[in-house]
Amino acid sequence: MKKQPNKDDGGIFMKKRIKKGMAIAMAVIMACSSSNMLFEQKDIAKAAENTLANESVQYVYVSDSDGLRTFIDNDGAYSSQDSIAKIKEYSEVHKIVLDEPGTLYVCPLSDTDYLDIQLFSNFALTAQIGNKGYTRSSDREDFLSYKLKAGTYYYRLSRWNGHGSEVYTATTYLGFQPDSGKLKSNTSSISTTVSTATEVTVPDVDKSQGLLDYISNDGEAASQESIAKIGEYSHANKITITEPGWLFVTPLSDTDYIEWRLYTNKDLTSKIFEMYTLEKMPDNPSAVYLEAGTYYYCGYRWNGHGSDVYTTTTYLGFMPTKKRISVNSVKLSADKTYATVTFDYDKEYLGSFNSGTIRVVKGKVSARHITNGNVWAVQTKENALESNKAKITSNGTYTARIDGKSDEYYGMVSFKVTGIVKAPAAPKIKTAKKNTKVIKGTSKAKLKIYVKYNGKTYQTTANSKGNWTIKVSKKLTAKAKITAYAKNTNGAKSKITTYTVKK
Repeated sequence: MKKQPNKDDGGIFMKKRIKKGMAIAMAVIMACSSSNMLFEQKDIAKAAENTLANESVQYVYVSDSDGLRTFIDNDGAYSSQDSIAKIKEYSEVHKIVLDEPGTLYVCPLSDTDYLDIQLFSNFALTAQIGNKGYTRSSDREDFLSYKLKAGTYYYRLSRWNGHGSEVYTATTYLGFQPDSGKLKSNTSSISTTVSTATEVTVPDVDKSQGLLDYISNDGEAASQESIAKIGEYSHANKITITEPGWLFVTPLSDTDYIEWRLYTNKDLTSKIFEMYTLEKMPDNPSAVYLEAGTYYYCGYRWNGHGSDVYTTTTYLGFMPTKKRISVNSVKLSADKTYATVTFDYDKEYLGSFNSGTIRVVKGKVSARHITNGNVWAVQTKENALESNKAKITSNGTYTARIDGKSDEYYGMVSFKVTGIVKAPAAPKIKTAKKNTKVIKGTSKAKLKIYVKYNGKTYQTTANSKGNWTIKVSKKLTAKAKITAYAKNTNGAKSKITTYTVKK
């Protein structure tokens, strides 16, 4: 099955490279008469014989590591999926072909961290790059990353621990950030559909308590699922979120033997939130901050009496970020050297800028960092505003966060600023001799030049080569001060140059 690749603002494209021709054959000759040959040697031979490494796996071109997260969260195709049944066994070997140097991001997702992943620069699997990485349950954890040259690389997974009777599966996603910054695309893709999910309705609420009020007033449940056996999952349900905000969750049951799980992808491998079902109404619902996108949830039964059937009723509520903060306007200054961004915000939540704050940082902040104090520099006033206005002096993407202190359900909004032009560099005075009336200098071409001498200001325009000349009304005297500055067509003023006439 083929589908068109996803594309987002971060510049994400899918690539699949398949090397045509004869498959690589490897003959492994092992001369050993002893019956106690090392298990690892046997396994490497087996991996080489059964390898898929004659074909390059898929990876997605991304402009940064968060680009891979966005790709996974939008049901992008995985690079490989491996199951390992026994401790100390390896998966098959997978080949990666890179046409240019760059950074490879690796995200191996699994329900367990009992699987390691290794990257090699040779097919013999002896030249390992970096240390072993481990599987993780969510794409919101930090990825493995490797700075690589153009060439061919190989990776595999190994199982180092776990229950002997269980089979562990890992789904690996790869993202490549080329040093050139040029992103490529291809229309090939693997279908990642593993189950049919039911779309559920999520009502909007103004605050976290709003979900509990909704339940108490006989609001409609998002879903109701029954699970009969230990180790089984419920049917998968789908949530479509059209804007950033907080998802409030209250799964109710007569037991806590069911674990409620939320995933970012339909493969149900990237788990970003989990909780046990509740036997009574909580004081506050649980919550997770989400970007706009599609999410999936289901229940997993981990315990209970074998003959019992357990039912979970899930209630959901969503508080959009705009309930707390939004961008009202972005206006350039008259000289276009800065922009003023004005925010609308929940004044009841913030109270005053002394009891809470709005902070602005450059770049688009991932949903996983909304409460990360280091990202927002909360130990200083560096990014904190004293009003609902921010002065931005360079073009780019920015993110603002509101922290009202009454709860940790912060609001976060990203915005772009364009059209800012830097003020020109200060002009240089090259010639100004005593007993003459001529002052010469240089600047960027076509700028207006203003020179002040003896209390009078003179004006001229630099020519196409950036040279300019001004004739003053009185002769220059030794040790006299001359100042000059430049303006561009927007009226942006440079810093002032000071020059002392020589004796």
